[in-house]
Amino acid sequence: MSSQVNLPSDSNSFVLISSLKTLGNGDGFADAVTVWINKPHVVKRNLCGSKLLFYRTVNKEGFYKNIATQNLTTDLSNVGKLLSGYLLVDEDCDECVAEEKSINNGDVIEVESLSGVADSQIAIIIRDLLPKNREKASKTREFIIYDNVLRKLTIIPYTEDKLDSEDALLPKLVSWSRESHLKTSVTSLKLVPIDEYNVLYNHLKEKYGKKFVELLWKQERKDKAIENKQSFGCGNGLLVHILSSEGEETITPSADNTYPDYDWLVGNHSDELTPWIPVMAARSSYQCRYFVLPCCHFDFDKKFNQKQPGVSNYRSYLNFVQEVGHICGFNVEEDTLRIPSTKRVCFVGKSRTYSAEDETRVDIERTTYIQNRCNGSNIKTW
Repeated sequence: MSSQVNLPSDSNSFVLISSLKTLGNGDGFADAVTVWINKPHVVKRNLCGSKLLFYRTVNKEGFYKNIATQNLTTDLSNVGKLLSGYLLVDEDCDECVAEEKSINNGDVIEVESLSGVADSQIAIIIRDLLPKNREKASKTREFIIYDNVLRKLTIIPYTEDKLDSEDALLPKLVSWSRESHLKTSVTSLKLVPIDEYNVLYNHLKEKYGKKFVELLWKQERKDKAIENKQSFGCGNGLLVHILSSEGEETITPSADNTYPDYDWLVGNHSDELTPWIPVMAARSSYQCRYFVLPCCHFDFDKKFNQKQPGVSNYRSYLNFVQEVGHICGFNVEEDTLRIPSTKRVCFVGKSRTYSAEDETRVDIERTTYIQNRCNGSNIKTW
């Protein structure tokens, strides 16, 4: 099997610019293409990721007949007419593919493995490639066609700029296609819209990044105490400073207090407080939510030391923290942050599994759970 990259020429045909042989099979290639669609940032490090705008499998024969009547390689505005039968938009609107509302596919954040596309169908995908640095580059919209029988991937960017990823993409597709258990799903930043995350990330980076690169670490070495704020976590206080600067409040946790006026309790590498974060959030108010990023392994009153068979110590601890959230009555969601740390898995509790009228009953269950784990110690459980 061989893989190749083609680009359109001025003569309305494709010219071969690169070709590599691979020992992979067809399904492996389909999985490799799926990784590129779902996680382009693993190929191009200057990308934050991609936002999936449209994904559908359609009848192959009818679609290829439509392609034959459209000059796709030289006139991208015709893509709007080509897709009009599938997107339910005005076929005379040359700008329809530029309007996100016209092609939005709902809350779909990833494509399932393209190896599952039926022989009689092809996959149509439209996505935005989002650059990490929005000042140095703009997003690129791509129209993608994948034929699982021919093992053919066609990528048409809506930009006059050269698609500068083909040099890196082809070797990756060749390498990935040899792997038998390739992870095609999105593994990080699943709980937030990637485009909104990217906008906020760039805003905060521009607002605080340069200043702290120049000042924070040098000053920290001098006096070891830049910040004097309290937070649910260890570290140098940078997150506390940013949250405070953005109008958020920080609090000093205590077993004697709850926080009914707060919408979120955030535990960032919160050490001994980690298992208590869901408890405090649950007891503060029915509307209170929490975020926790576990780091060091602590139980309610001691070090955590209950490794589960077949998984790592870290995963065992994550399972425990997740269980605490469930016991506290939260629908617990798991995500992976993109941070320079080996401890990147976080948990978010935004909604409850019970009605507000059942709070007393659920809190009795919380208290019993904590007491059983504390083995009769005198730790205060409220």
